Amino acid sequence: MKFLKAGEFDPENSEIKYNLAIANSIKDLHSKSITHFKTAIELRQDFSEAYNDLGNTYLILCKFDLAITCFEKSDRNRLYATPLLSIISWIMITVKR
Repeated sequence: MKFLKAGEFDPENSEIKYNLAIANSIKDLHSKSITHFKTAIELRQDFSEAYNDLGNTYLILCKFDLAITCFEKSDRNRLYATPLLSIISWIMITVKR
């Protein structure tokens, strides 16, 4: 995986960690995906896309409270280009309950 090699050269790059998380999500490796999303967020605390996708991962795993927390955090960044995604996900969780 090219992202793994890139991560070795630049381990403090939040975008690389985010892309590793997405790649693992596509492969249904959710625990690895969660780890990489969390690392990306640690490296860049205003990383709304990572919060949103972490929330979606928790949604897949039926960890609704954790998902809602992530969606709320993704929505805090006023510069987040697609806050509607986190709102829609939050509504889906609420309706399922």
